[in-house]
Amino acid sequence: MRALVIASLTLPLLVGCASKQAEKPIDTTPASNSQQQNDPNRGKKAGGADSDGNDKVSCEEAKVRFEFNSTTLASDAKSTLEKVAACLKSNAKVRVTIEGNADERGTEEYNLSLGENRAQSVARYLELLGADRERVKTVSYGKGNPECSEHDEACWARNRRAALKPTSK
Repeated sequence: MRALVIASLTLPLLVGCASKQAEKPIDTTPASNSQQQNDPNRGKKAGGADSDGNDKVSCEEAKVRFEFNSTTLASDAKSTLEKVAACLKSNAKVRVTIEGNADERGTEEYNLSLGENRAQSVARYLELLGADRERVKTVSYGKGNPECSEHDEACWARNRRAALKPTSK
């Protein structure tokens, strides 16, 4: 009973302290085919042919964007990640590094944590789609790896991302 009283008194304090970093639950529902759009994030490729010489799904660098202070995947991000998962499932030698990033606002510690949470959100979604988690690595750069350095919302939105970089074993 005493533990219940202590818990009920300390819970509001913990919630209050965590509110700065509170996140919405991650929506892990795969995007429908009707929501898929052309992926503007074309880049380097990893992959090749299988043992029979058949072409495998091409694995390209990709980026998914996040709203301010969020790790929630948008439908266009899910569409992009479905392509990455297909690549990982069809190419056993491909690995992917997910680089979590944040905009410049917030402390260094907070942004490193947010970047890690974004990378982990992406990794969990890839695993949900059937990708082998053993071939997925996450790293956080926080605000230390910006795409742009202007101090406005358009630039901050570009910096709030997870960059997926496939490599062959």
